[in-house]
Order: sequence, then structure tokens, then C-alpha cells
Amino acid sequence: SLPDLMSPNVMHNPELFKGQVTLMNVWGVWCVTCAIELPFLTELSEQGVRIVGLYYDQDIDPDFGIKSLPAIQKEVTAKLTKLGNPYEFNIFDVKRDYSLDLGVTGAPETYVIDKNGVVRMHHIGDINPRVWRGKIEPLYKKLVAE
Repeated sequence: SLPDLMSPNVMHNPELFKGQVTLMNVWGVWCVTCAIELPFLTELSEQGVRIVGLYYDQDIDPDFGIKSLPAIQKEVTAKLTKLGNPYEFNIFDVKRDYSLDLGVTGAPETYVIDKNGVVRMHHIGDINPRVWRGKIEPLYKKLVAE
């Protein structure tokens, strides 16, 4: 179980993936490529694609400098207000334990998760129209139809 970035008293657990196909997008405000993909991800979410964020923050790490949760929330709100918010919510992987379990190497990365909560694809890099149509959408549609 991990907390919601904007409502830390709300905890998310693996059950959140049950019953619907989900894209879980690993991102951070520091990530330039993440900023580039946000408008397209927002278009997908407006078309009914469920997208959950896994917020990957370097600013909690003492090697990068420490920020408070309110400061991080403020940065996230500003970025999503400016570029679009595709996320149903953001999971806050404070210590990156979940990210390590998933094999995350950075951001952006996206996982396609089926209705049973099973990761069916791991895409490293941004999602743009070409990547969506050629790689992710065929699997996404197949999983939705199952």
C-alpha cells in the first residue's frame, strides 16, 4: 500500500487495478520527457483510457536535495495545470520501493496492467501517437475486450 500524492491519508493497494485495464505512468516534474508526453496522455484519458500516475520524485532523496510534501504537491499541481492532467490519481512512491520492485529505471515509463492486476507490458520512454498506435493501443484494446 502506498499513499496518494495529493491526499496522503488515502492509501492505494493492488486492488486498484482489479476490474479495469490501466496504464500506470511513472513520471516526475523534473522529467523533461514526461512534460512532453503529458498533453498526449491527457488526450488519451479524455478518450476513456484509465491512467494512474506513479509519482517518482528525486527531491525526497538527500542526494538531490530535500523538499517538503507541500512543496512537491505545489509543483505537481502547477505542472499538471499547465500541461494537462491525465491521471485519475497519483501514487506517491516515497521510498521508491514499488518502483524498484517493478524494475523502474527512470521516467517516463508506462505499464499496461490488465483487469486482474497483471502487468502485461512495460514501455520505457514517452508515449506519443506513434508509440500508442503501433505498440500500446493494440494490446490495450485486446485487454479491454477480454
